[in-house]
Amino acid sequence: MNRYDPNIANLLIRLKAWVRALFWRYRRPLLATAAAAAALGVGVSADKTSPPEPSGQIASR
Repeated sequence: MNRYDPNIANLLIRLKAWVRALFWRYRRPLLATAAAAAALGVGVSADKTSPPEPSGQIASR
């Protein structure tokens, strides 16, 4: 099989190699971005959850 033959299998192999190379080259910025996104997601999730209102009291908001 000619590896330069234009078909879907060769295209996918080349795209996979290209994406792996990009991930390897930019791994530190990607890890930092993923860590910041996780921290932001946890923070927003924690802000959205509030303790339940006591059932015997009226909330004064």
